[in-house]
Amino acid sequence: MLIEALVLLAVVLALLAVGLHLGVHSTIAAGAVGLVSSGVFLVYSLSQNRMNISAITAVVLLASLLLAVASIVMGTRSFIQLRRNSESKMPLEIWNQTGVALSDLAPSGTVQIAGETWSAESVGDAIAKGSTIFVVEVDKLHIRVAEDPFGEKAQPAGG
Repeated sequence: MLIEALVLLAVVLALLAVGLHLGVHSTIAAGAVGLVSSGVFLVYSLSQNRMNISAITAVVLLASLLLAVASIVMGTRSFIQLRRNSESKMPLEIWNQTGVALSDLAPSGTVQIAGETWSAESVGDAIAKGSTIFVVEVDKLHIRVAEDPFGEKAQPAGG
């Protein structure tokens, strides 16, 4: 029984390591899989009338459960923080900035703003490649731009 519990703990730790490496969604999924695996192991042990679980086996099983729950909590908190950061910073960074149309925007295309390349949509008429644009609306990662009536044809930064 101890060997099975140690294998379960190793699996939960491996899932947690992979989840942390791949990102918040994977961390939550790894925790859920670890929690289900620990639960199945516990139910199986109880159904086989193995009520004589040693103290060390109980500690290992409890550690597996706690790691799985911690993974879910950690992943969820990271996900919430990531959502808050992406929504609060993006509009402030590029809203009302000028840039250059890297392709024709009829109505969608590519622009360069502050040295970064973005997909954008024109709010009015089509915008020709090389025109100076400015950002008029940002909704999360959706950018709407207009041609700068005072701008001249420009070259993107670094090119």
